Amino acid sequence: MRCSSGHTFGFSSKAEPNCTICGNSNIKKIREFETAEELALAVSKSNLPPELANQVKLKLEESSMSNNSQVSKYQINECFNKSTNELGQINIEKLKIELKKLGNYAPTAEQLIGQAELEGEMIRIDDENWEWI
Repeated sequence: MRCSSGHTFGFSSKAEPNCTICGNSNIKKIREFETAEELALAVSKSNLPPELANQVKLKLEESSMSNNSQVSKYQINECFNKSTNELGQINIEKLKIELKKLGNYAPTAEQLIGQAELEGEMIRIDDENWEWI
């Protein structure tokens, strides 16, 4: 909703709409939203000063990109599975190849194997191979 003074706000369809800032009842319906989260985001964007809007948009895009680029535990487990042979041994070079497919945001093979060793899940056989316990 937008009041005649230019303020943007949201309201529940169960209530009588009045501007939450100035109390004005001379309002115009702008859009409807399915969820409260969508409404809150739209109202925030509408009331954001134009000089800050671009900066906020860039920050949100950066945040979205970093969230989308995270590697899940499932993806890491898949890399481990593909790098493990029928004897239950994992080769670090094979693991590196599988992790590289996940992109730059995946942990290194050395990090993952080191963590698994610390947690007692695998032991070192030689310089290139480890075995699951």
